[in-house]
Amino acid sequence: MALKLKKTAQADLNNKKDFFFSISLFITLSLILLAFEWKQYDTPIVELISRNTNTFEVMMDVPATEIPPTPEIVIQQPRLVEVPDEQEIKRRNQICI
Repeated sequence: MALKLKKTAQADLNNKKDFFFSISLFITLSLILLAFEWKQYDTPIVELISRNTNTFEVMMDVPATEIPPTPEIVIQQPRLVEVPDEQEIKRRNQICI
């Protein structure tokens, strides 16, 4: 059993896909051209100076921060003790993981 196509020639959009592509390409290129040719004029400096945008009422002096001197660090050097080869060392080093 083969199914029959019930579409009419007017409802088929495959015939019009080139037309839709052309319209979308035209709109896209027009927007790109408009974006590159858009002109924006600078506002005059007089207009910018006349506006009062100062929101600070009183300028306060910030006091200088006093940093106390750092204490001197005393590094104690390890004491090296010579042990003869015959004598057994009784202290064990423990390694914790």
